[in-house]
Amino acid sequence: MVIKMNYQQNLPQDKRELRTYLEALNLHNPIELEQRADEIITNVRRVMTPYVEGERGKPLRDYYVPAVRFIEQAFEKRDFRKEFPESLDFMIGSIEWE
Repeated sequence: MVIKMNYQQNLPQDKRELRTYLEALNLHNPIELEQRADEIITNVRRVMTPYVEGERGKPLRDYYVPAVRFIEQAFEKRDFRKEFPESLDFMIGSIEWE
């Protein structure tokens, strides 16, 4: 019997909550990242869409598009050992720095 945990009970509502959500992930566990990849990418897209579409202004769009694109590309490659964790770490650092 497989028990699937519902990790989306506390959906991040803004970029700071997204950072906290991403920081709580074990970036060194490729199995967990793969299992939660759809959830993670959905949360990143949902929270970061206003930045990527420029609704928060061009400077923030220019700042966050590379971070979101990095996550999207790593997700498409399904590289949960190296690129996906690196892309999530880059997003965490981007939000922290801004």
